[in-house]
Amino acid sequence: MIAYTTSRDAITHEVVFRRCPDCQEHNIVREDDFVCVLCGSDLPETWNVDPTA
Repeated sequence: MIAYTTSRDAITHEVVFRRCPDCQEHNIVREDDFVCVLCGSDLPETWNVDPTA
């Protein structure tokens, strides 16, 4: 289920996304563990999911 909101004040949990530089899979970073769940590569700590990047 996906919940949508139009108010930034309504967001209760920040979700951190990173793209794996090796397999290009999108990942959700959990508990500050910057490791790809598919291939095990290290994920960058800076944002890299922008489709124009």
